[in-house]
Amino acid sequence: MSTPNWQPKRRRHTARIIVYSLVVIACVGTAYALGRFDRIGAVFTTGNPLTDTIQAGDLIAVDEVKVIQSPEVVKLIRENYGALTPQITNAITKVTFHYRSRTPSGAWITVYGRAYLPASPTSNLPVFAFAPGTTGIGDKCAASLEQPHIANWANYDSHLAAYAVQGMAVVTTDYEGMRDVARPHHYMVGELEGRALLDAVRALKELPVAQDRLNLTNLYTGGYSQGGHAALWADKIVPNMHLSSKSKASSVMGQS
Repeated sequence: MSTPNWQPKRRRHTARIIVYSLVVIACVGTAYALGRFDRIGAVFTTGNPLTDTIQAGDLIAVDEVKVIQSPEVVKLIRENYGALTPQITNAITKVTFHYRSRTPSGAWITVYGRAYLPASPTSNLPVFAFAPGTTGIGDKCAASLEQPHIANWANYDSHLAAYAVQGMAVVTTDYEGMRDVARPHHYMVGELEGRALLDAVRALKELPVAQDRLNLTNLYTGGYSQGGHAALWADKIVPNMHLSSKSKASSVMGQS
């Protein structure tokens, strides 16, 4: 996995979204994504033009809200990044929640997600929608259930906290079928992955801790391994997900 670059000047110079992916996805994804540089970002509208009272991205419930103080944030980020972890004085808020998504056939499903935001009441936060890599297909393999000290699949808490502490609102998904005893996870089905990721952003908007704090003209998607596939599919289906086209461009790069 690539390490984060903590120097602001360098970050501004790099592409806005980095998809961490396997080599195969990287080789295909880079050529695909760079050709679509000017059309990826989108502002999420406040309502769905459909007349349904139930809408994709509706927040079903907040499961837990946890404030992680700066010493714990440092310790958490160090688990992935070791000596590259900078001096941190900011706390972050982690929220676990579940939300509504919809399959291409129209079936309503429940998906689980997590959000990480600066704990301070800052606003105008860019949004990073991160798609995790493969953690398995069984319910117990959902990324939100990861316990890195028992089984470290990628330590997504550590990774996503590193973005939140730098002033981003980060949201991630478990994918369709995860933690759903009535439905299997349909592995590597692009539209299902992309919908879950985009609907996680919609749900993020409804979280009380995110109210009036998000700058959705700066919306970035990215992922690791299977998440690279999900991020590219989110880009592909964005025009059909009732999103406004008035936005700044975002970019995607495949990277091994």
